[in-house]
Amino acid sequence: MGRVEASGLVPLIWTRLPAVTRGLLATGALVLLLTVGMQGSLWWRRNLPGLDEWARAASDLRPGPDMRDLREALLWIRQHTEADAVLAPNAFTPENMRRNHWGARPHTAGGALLLTGPRGTPPLI
Repeated sequence: MGRVEASGLVPLIWTRLPAVTRGLLATGALVLLLTVGMQGSLWWRRNLPGLDEWARAASDLRPGPDMRDLREALLWIRQHTEADAVLAPNAFTPENMRRNHWGARPHTAGGALLLTGPRGTPPLI
């Protein structure tokens, strides 16, 4: 029987590598494959309950009263303004500025602008 020639660049390079180098490359590839497989398995196991809940909840989502109010307000704006009008919302509402809300944390835009107050005055909230 004659020698079977491998076609392609990868088999050509692979056959010319020393056996030790091929062994190291194969071992490295196997370790990488096992690591990615383990990480994927752990991710799947950790996130499966949340993914399951998300899949079940997606079919029966209904907007809450605040979202219905927001939709109504945005439709009113769309119907009563020009097409090229600019809407500049105010994100600094009492709900957003509660002390336990992320927007009211120090060193954030809300914390820096609203919670410190003018110079020499106590905090506003």
